[in-house]
Amino acid sequence: MENGKALKVIENYAGKGLVYARKEEIEAVSDQYESIVTVLELSPDEFIPVGGGNYYPLKSATNKISDAAGVSFTENCGTREEGNFGAVEVVKKEGILQVVGDYAVIGWAQGYRLKPDGSRRLSSVCEYVFNIIDRCNLDVFGDKKGRYTSVADIRKHLLELKKFATQRASTGAEMRVVRELVGMPTAFTQTDTRKPLILSQTVESTKFKVGIAREIMKTPDGRQAVVNALFGASNALYGSQGQVSAPVDVTPSPQAIEAPEEEPEAEPDIFAEPETDIIADLKAKLEEWLASDAVQNPKNRDGIQALIDNPDATEEEIRRVLDHLDKTLGGAA
Repeated sequence: MENGKALKVIENYAGKGLVYARKEEIEAVSDQYESIVTVLELSPDEFIPVGGGNYYPLKSATNKISDAAGVSFTENCGTREEGNFGAVEVVKKEGILQVVGDYAVIGWAQGYRLKPDGSRRLSSVCEYVFNIIDRCNLDVFGDKKGRYTSVADIRKHLLELKKFATQRASTGAEMRVVRELVGMPTAFTQTDTRKPLILSQTVESTKFKVGIAREIMKTPDGRQAVVNALFGASNALYGSQGQVSAPVDVTPSPQAIEAPEEEPEAEPDIFAEPETDIIADLKAKLEEWLASDAVQNPKNRDGIQALIDNPDATEEEIRRVLDHLDKTLGGAA
């Protein structure tokens, strides 16, 4: 997404949504990268009330926010238990039923996000404590619908909280990572759960990579290097879709280097197909390959697209690529 378009999206949603996309990051992005702004509309059902008028995003919502903000998590994530759930009891003190004991699940997570120059910004190791005892007592003391009037009711609620404690602790830790990297709150108000979230991320620029490929392919040596890189190793390029022969050696033989004997200039064939039409037809075949699902590797697709866009591409170069495609992916097109 071009910087101007990205900034325009932010401007359009100012005052209408929760904007966490940073203009300074978009304006500072390098040529090798680009900014993507996402307008994320979550359902209120993807949030859960946690008391005090605050709402917490569920796992599905946290994953969507992470994807839209370009947050990736490292392997340094997990959960652990503290206390003994078996020793937790429901007792009556001063005529009020309540839970006593010590049991909580603690989640931790660490993530990173790309800066405008493409380097990683690593978060701290964030922890989130989901204390089942405190959560249960808050629900019991705030009960206005008569749901927790007996020991059995409260004990059942404890088991329900324990069932989802690991997920809640893990989600809470991940959300704190997002909050640190993106600059957004861990919890939302009920009104905010109905507003769109405006998030941005930095990604590699496909336009820049294609431009580099075009520059490389302006010379015969560059074109040969791209062809060899694209079709030199089948496992890296196409997975299990067949074998690719070794890179084609296009070095001319000594006999070919010798100057040929001059021959009388042939009369032009007025019925011969123009060379430009031949190349156009060959490029059309390359476009058919791109339109199919056979060529899936992004680097391969960029190289083929650069060959199509190159006005100096020769018939021999295009046919060499088509021959490789026919041999390696002929049945997949």
